[in-house]
Amino acid sequence: ILASARAAKQPTVSVEFFPTRTDEGERNLLEKTVPALCGLAPDFCSVTYGAGGSTRAKTLAIVDRIQREQGLTAMAHMTCVNATRADTEAVLEHAHRQAELDAEQGRAAGRRSGAREAPVLAATTRAPGAPM
Repeated sequence: ILASARAAKQPTVSVEFFPTRTDEGERNLLEKTVPALCGLAPDFCSVTYGAGGSTRAKTLAIVDRIQREQGLTAMAHMTCVNATRADTEAVLEHAHRQAELDAEQGRAAGRRSGAREAPVLAATTRAPGAPM
């Protein structure tokens, strides 16, 4: 996405969503907000985790639905603060399995699945004075 935008000397536009707290909020996000913003033709979107990864499963589910239903590249914006290496690997494996499942379901239904591997942005901070 970035390389093609640079080559075309065009800006890259993205939008970021926060996981909702309620089922009604999630319906509004997925049925109204995301489709409306897709009309602006963003290059991709990201969906953040809640504090300390509290909405991890919801974030991955929203990313999956945006990609399948809207055809927009969606990225999980993963917060790695207080996450172990095993936690991070589990999230990446979950995202990979979901993409495989979506593709399999699409083939079983006789259609090409719009889902694809979801990129993941893993962000963390380091403690003051810790080595880089």
